[in-house]
Amino acid sequence: MEEIKNSYQKIIVRHHYYHKGGMGIVGTLTTIFIVLRLFNLIDWSWWWVLSPIWISILLFVGFIVILVTFAMIFLRER
Repeated sequence: MEEIKNSYQKIIVRHHYYHKGGMGIVGTLTTIFIVLRLFNLIDWSWWWVLSPIWISILLFVGFIVILVTFAMIFLRER
């Protein structure tokens, strides 16, 4: 039983070591752009202020489309 507990504690420590969290580049850029826009330091439309969010979504969707396309081609050949 003690061995299982020690193994579980090691997994928890590894999880916290590798997954520290945080906003990431998209969240940071979006926050900076929103603050700059709210203080009238930039005169961008809200589309461009929120562009880090929708650009990352478009890139993700594009990646999924490419992945599914290659998977369909690969499975069709089999």
